Amino acid sequence: MIRLNLLPPDIKSEIEYAKKNAKMINNLAYVLCILALLAGFFVIVAAIISGERNLYATEKDATTKLVETKTTIKDSANDLATRLSLIKKIKSSRTNWNELLTNIAESTPPGVRLQSIEILNTSKNRSTITGIAKTDRDIVIFKDLLANTDKFYFIDLENITEGGMTGAGQANGKVFMLTFTTNKVADQLKAGTTK
Repeated sequence: MIRLNLLPPDIKSEIEYAKKNAKMINNLAYVLCILALLAGFFVIVAAIISGERNLYATEKDATTKLVETKTTIKDSANDLATRLSLIKKIKSSRTNWNELLTNIAESTPPGVRLQSIEILNTSKNRSTITGIAKTDRDIVIFKDLLANTDKFYFIDLENITEGGMTGAGQANGKVFMLTFTTNKVADQLKAGTTK
């Protein structure tokens, strides 16, 4: 079948322009659709990147807070360790007089009677015991018993004199004076001291 176009030439040119315009409009619609799809794609990519950036920022903040918390905990632990070591140092430098007096009482032999216990210096670790004994041997036994307790160090027998009262009306006892320390600090040694 043969088609004949009997339309006037003006209308023919308008139809051709209309076809070209329709083709251009279709092409423009395709380009606009592609541009819209690309714009949507870039918006989605930008949203994903922004979300990732927010996620990284949140993780960074959480990590920073965790590091700060751990640093605070470490500082607190160091502070507590320092305090604990100071407490131990103070506690070790203190003298437990109840325990020491108990050790002195348990170390006192039957022939010895104590008159006084005196603290000699401001550090409260050098002390003097004054007492009366029946014999020199009782004084030496008392000194040795004190040395065996591991609570008294650098025990010195300072002097022994005659003339103490050893009991009810019994004269001629030996008055003695012992000095000792309650810790093992080497700088407190006097010449000729022994444990």
